[in-house]
Amino acid sequence: ANLLEVPQEQVTKWEVKVQLTREQACMDRAEMRSRLREQLKEGFKASASHVLDLQIVYAVVDMAGEQCDGVVVRRAQAAASSATALFDVLLTFSERSATINPTTLLQQPGV
Repeated sequence: ANLLEVPQEQVTKWEVKVQLTREQACMDRAEMRSRLREQLKEGFKASASHVLDLQIVYAVVDMAGEQCDGVVVRRAQAAASSATALFDVLLTFSERSATINPTTLLQQPGV
């Protein structure tokens, strides 16, 4: 809140579970967080008003038995997987009157 110069009341914490592709599950964790941060931010923007920023503060990946040894990236990019990631995110709004449509949020890809 201080960094973005908004009141603390305009920051909310969410727990979001995302279904990962094989590529996402097997990539470096920092790169995965960076890519999924943008995906989550766009998902929240599509379902909420006045979204200013989204930050991932914690992430846990459940590989659900997925193996990354020998993964050929070209083949793995869009391949489905059973791996998931659970994120704690801080969502910052530019206005106190911000609203979120949970139904629209749950319809976002991967969420």
